[in-house]
Amino acid sequence: MSEPQRCGGRLRLGAGPHGVCGEGAQHLFLGVLCLCLALCLTLANWQVVTNQNVVGHQDRAEMHREVLANRADLPYQYHMYLIAHATQWLHDALGVPLRGAFIAMFGLVYLFALVSSWYWLAQLWKGPAPIVLGLLAVAAYGGVMLGCSDHHPSDPFGAGLLALTLAWAAQGNWGRGVGAALIAGFFWTKGVLVGPAIALYGGLSGSWRRGWGWALAVTAAAAVGPAIYRLALGPHPLVEEGTLASREWIAALPKAAVLHLGLAGPVLCTLALNWGKIPAVLRAAMAIYPAQVCAYAVAGQFLYEPRSFWALVPVFAAVLGVWGEGVCPGAGSSGPLRE
Repeated sequence: MSEPQRCGGRLRLGAGPHGVCGEGAQHLFLGVLCLCLALCLTLANWQVVTNQNVVGHQDRAEMHREVLANRADLPYQYHMYLIAHATQWLHDALGVPLRGAFIAMFGLVYLFALVSSWYWLAQLWKGPAPIVLGLLAVAAYGGVMLGCSDHHPSDPFGAGLLALTLAWAAQGNWGRGVGAALIAGFFWTKGVLVGPAIALYGGLSGSWRRGWGWALAVTAAAAVGPAIYRLALGPHPLVEEGTLASREWIAALPKAAVLHLGLAGPVLCTLALNWGKIPAVLRAAMAIYPAQVCAYAVAGQFLYEPRSFWALVPVFAAVLGVWGEGVCPGAGSSGPLRE
């Protein structure tokens, strides 16, 4: 009889109760599922581009030109720099129309986010059911992002890198985790939000000292990209959204409350009902949510735009995966950080 799947990263992509990790049929199905969900999100995005959805008072083409000319405001200039140049390369070198290049780039980053989430989910749950449920949740959240407000390719790409960072943290593979955070820093600044989660994971695993040490390493790695951009591209003005406790900011709170009730309500309910089944690394990853809300509030940024919370998509999706009943034995106890 084959051994059951081991969790916490020792075996990679999950297996059913009657098979071992690496079973071709299961992996083929999950791969096809990722591809199909990425295609659905890409087609939905096509409608946004076709309708010339406005982002920050500029359509995508205008934003693209501003980034290439190094005239965009922050954070867009840094977040979109590499993606804009890659999109322009598709247009110039391969003759792809600019609109088609936008769509191709979104298709790639959606697929990356889904495959990375698959890898992350497989570190937490046993069997295909919770992984399928989690991937469907990722796609559902992506659809909400498009339905409520537009987003940039850097958002799902950064979410995928965050998922890899957490997955490698669950394995105790800190070299790769820090590397993923380093790459993420070149596409968005939300990579620093992983720091509190890593520190908390260290505490839950019995080693606050190690947790804080790796949290500092991940946070420092995530800050390298913005620092290089600052030196290479020079200073840029920051997009002003509001001021904490200003009349406009307070007036937007009811809208933000409705959004967060929809995004986080089912997740928080699931967490409360299944606390003992949730792996320690996933409990710790939930710290990203209050960390981001507090950071946005202090900065006076509005809290009602779904696209601002792409960092939470792989975390929320992983929590909802518990309903697939694929619970790892002892998942809520120790982890790789225990000494």
